Order: sequence, then structure tokens, then C-alpha cells
Amino acid sequence: MKKISLIALLSLIYSIITAQDLKLTGVDYFNFSNSAVKDAPGNTKIAFQEAGAFVNVPTPLKNGKTIIVNGIRYVWVQPTVDGGTINGNNSFNLQTISYTFGVIHKFKNNWTGTIMLSPTLASDFKSSLSGADFIMQGYITLNKKISNNLIIGGGLTYNTRLGIPLPLPAFQLLYKNERHRVYILLPAVAEYLYSISSNKKINVGFRTALNGAYFNYTADDNSSNSNKVDKIHYSRCNVGPLVNYRIGKNFQMEAFGGICTLRKYRFEDVKGNDIKFDARSSGFFNIGFSMVLPSN
Repeated sequence: MKKISLIALLSLIYSIITAQDLKLTGVDYFNFSNSAVKDAPGNTKIAFQEAGAFVNVPTPLKNGKTIIVNGIRYVWVQPTVDGGTINGNNSFNLQTISYTFGVIHKFKNNWTGTIMLSPTLASDFKSSLSGADFIMQGYITLNKKISNNLIIGGGLTYNTRLGIPLPLPAFQLLYKNERHRVYILLPAVAEYLYSISSNKKINVGFRTALNGAYFNYTADDNSSNSNKVDKIHYSRCNVGPLVNYRIGKNFQMEAFGGICTLRKYRFEDVKGNDIKFDARSSGFFNIGFSMVLPSN
């Protein structure tokens, strides 16, 4: 009886949030190889490591048309500078902790609306928290199920994907036909997957993903140097092949790698001046493990 109830609950959740591509819980790791910094003196290079964990809990309401989502995500970021330093450090740690509250509602005529708010702390956490450590992110979308194979929609996002908090238009599309799957949520991600096995456990394809971040940073020294870095923000675009493997009905391993391009870094000093450190394209890889909604 409990198993039947769980299946019914997951089916209800899946029917409402199909176009959101929502993962329930998971961990992931990124490694961005050394990339030469443009117009920098000497042979300065920068590399990144990132690791994260998240949990999303969707709760359907009794009306059968609305789902409340509560989630939390933690991300650890370690930039490493080769041939130079930032405020005297060649390696340091940055962190984000975000809470997500969302509402997904299914309207008449196959329309679904989504509102997600994610208050975020982004800092090195070396000093007392302040308003400079806080960023509000989120999005609102409205999509329509055109057919059993196609969902399309749009909306507005406010996030740091371009390195600083900005409002951006959103476009959403989900297309599935037999072994083919196209998922687009611009400006964040666009991907294509093909199931090479009849049970759809092994999927291969291609992904383009834009991401970025904005951190409050504390200098290690107490000098009055006006060029001390006070904020760090960056953005980049990851492009490459994608492979995922279903483990049972609800778990997934995923590997993604290729070229990281459009690497833009901005270090803001204590006077608010931007110091630009754009970097050349380089390789990256990503591996993740997550719990997902059943594919059927």
C-alpha cells in the first residue's frame, strides 16, 4: 500500500513539473583546467574547482494542481591563480548557500505557471555577514503543453549567470519523441539527448550551459591598499558532450565535459572599480549523481 501511494505521489508530481527538469537531491563536481589570462603580465593562468550538494522537496497540495518546492543548495568554489595572486593569495575558497521556495501550479488548458525564489549567501565567510553577502535570485515562467511531445513557454529570470545579478528574459522548451529529448531553458541551458538503449537507461547527447557567480570577498591583510579585491564575479559557457545513465527508476549518474569558453572574470576593488581578467578557452569536466523523477 505504501509503495502504491509513493508511485501515485511521484506520478502527480511528475505530471505537474515535467517541464522543470527538477532533480530531487544530488551531488556534483566541476574541474576547470588552467586557462591563460588575457592581457596579464607574465604567464598568469587561472583554474577552478567546484563541488556542490542539493536537496529539493516537492510537496503536492490537496487540490492536485499545485506543488510547493522547498530546497537548499551548497556550493564550494576554489579559484587557483598560477603565476600571480589575488590579494596575496594564489588559492582561496568561496561558498554559496541558497534556499529555494517555489510554487508550481497547473492551470486549465494545459498551462503551468512556476515561481521560484532563491535567497543566496555568496561569500568567503571570513568576516561577519552583511548585506553584501546576500543575493536574491529567482524566476517566473508560464508554459503550455502543446502536445504529448512538446511543452513550450517563457518568462523572466533574475540571477548571476552573467556574473552580476541581472533580470533576463527566459525561454523554455521540452520536446520528447521516442528516443529523442530536447530540453531548453534559456539563458541557462540547452541540451539534446538520445537514448541508445530501448529501456532509456543510457543517454548520450550535447549540452551548452551558461553559468556565473557573484561573491563578497574579504582581503587577508588589513592594509589600506585601495586596490584590494572586495567582490569577485565571473561567467562562462560550457559546451560539450553529455552522458547519463539511469540506475533503477529514480537515480542517475551524469558526465559532462568539453570546452569552457567566454570566460570572463571581474574583481571589484574597495572603491568599486572593476578589474577585468578575461581568460582563454580551456577544458573542463563535470560528474554528478542525483535522484530524479521516474521517466515514466
